[in-house]
This record gives sequence, structure tokens and C-alpha cells, in this order.
Amino acid sequence: MIRLALAGEPSLALSLVEQDTSGPSFSIDTLERLAANLDPRQTYFIIGADAFADIPSWKRFRDIPRLTNLVVVNRDDADGKGQPKTCIKEYFPEHALARGGVWQAAGQGDILLVAMPRIDISSTMVRDLVRCGGDVSGIVPPPVAAYFARCRLYGGGDQG
Repeated sequence: MIRLALAGEPSLALSLVEQDTSGPSFSIDTLERLAANLDPRQTYFIIGADAFADIPSWKRFRDIPRLTNLVVVNRDDADGKGQPKTCIKEYFPEHALARGGVWQAAGQGDILLVAMPRIDISSTMVRDLVRCGGDVSGIVPPPVAAYFARCRLYGGGDQG
């Protein structure tokens, strides 16, 4: 389904690096595997502000900006815990606010803060809509909606 969703999006690529991993999968390990084949300056790790506030609990979290650019999305449903700017100053003090609101450090990926309105879409909602024969065309890419219908996923019938 990811392959179908990315069809026609030349700036996005599917990676199966996680599929080839046995045992626990930590973000730092995945990023190191990806960095072996990709330019870290051209990759972006997107994380919600709520998860970013908990990043000190992640394995080798301080190494993450060395391997990719971080995009921290401040969703409006966040509980305010650990505002992203405060987290950057505390956890990544080598990064300084530069022109354009981007946090930068020598030899490291950028940290970008992105404000985004809440979008109430979940995988559970999509599956429930498909199961009930609802229209998912505005929620998933058309090739994915067609795949749901063709394969009768989630007990659904014709999804159009």
C-alpha cells in the first residue's frame, strides 16, 4: 500500500530497511542504516512535539541530528509538555536559532519547527470506513482506495 501511495510522488521513496530488521528497532539504528545509502542532509525525520519532548528516553538520541534533519511538528493537540524550543535548548544545545526559524549546528542536521493544525484521521477510522463501505477517496490516495476495494480489505466492498 505504501508503494501505491507513493506512486507519482518523485520526491518520496519507499525504504524496506525496517522490514529487514530482526528484534527491537530503534530510530537511531534505522537512521544509521539509511545514512549508509542516503545523504543525511537530504533526509528528514518527522516527529510530533509530544514525542520530541520524550526524546531523552530514546536510544542515543543526541546522535539523531548527526544522521538526519529533524522536523518537529507542533500539533495543536499537544498538552504543552516540553515546548519544542525549550527541548532544543536543553537536549541539543549546540543548535542555535538561525535565519528562517531553523535551528542549526555545524556538522549536524537542521531542526525545523512546523506548526500544523490537527487532522482527525486515524488508521482505525479508515479501516472502519472501508468496512462500512464508506468513501475514503479524500483520505487516502486513489490507488490505495482502489486497492482496498479490489482486495476487499477490512471486509469492505466497493469503495469507489
